[in-house]
Amino acid sequence: MNLTKIKKEIAAAREAEELEKIRIRYLGRKGLINRQLRKIKNKPIEEKKKLGQRFNRLKVQIERLIGEQKKKVGEIKEIKGEEKPLYELPKYGHLHPITVTENEINAVFKTLGFSVYEGPEIETDEYCFQRLNVPSNHLARDMQDTIYIDEPNWLLRTQG
Repeated sequence: MNLTKIKKEIAAAREAEELEKIRIRYLGRKGLINRQLRKIKNKPIEEKKKLGQRFNRLKVQIERLIGEQKKKVGEIKEIKGEEKPLYELPKYGHLHPITVTENEINAVFKTLGFSVYEGPEIETDEYCFQRLNVPSNHLARDMQDTIYIDEPNWLLRTQG
């Protein structure tokens, strides 16, 4: 594995996507360095130590070079003006604390693989109960459990 070749390859990259492909090619789970590390398992212990240290130093160098190049790519885009909006509104005010909390909770669920669905807060009886096969004598349809706006058609959504 030739470090000068890797350096040239990283320096030639002009997009963040290119750098990510290079990172995966060399440092990914099935990357070149990990494949080489798997090959040294049958070598003597002293040789394993030397090769392991060498590959770890190489990993650190490649990560550092990729990080530096990502910064350069970002600076080049800023100079060209590719990422700056044409006009930016002044920022006044702030979000309500409940909205901030809701956004944080939604972000947590998104990282867990869920999708966030927002729908109307006022629903018809049909969408809230009938299409869910909730019988007309069910306890959830009582006046204490459901807030009807225009009985019997419109109500505040009670079920997700």
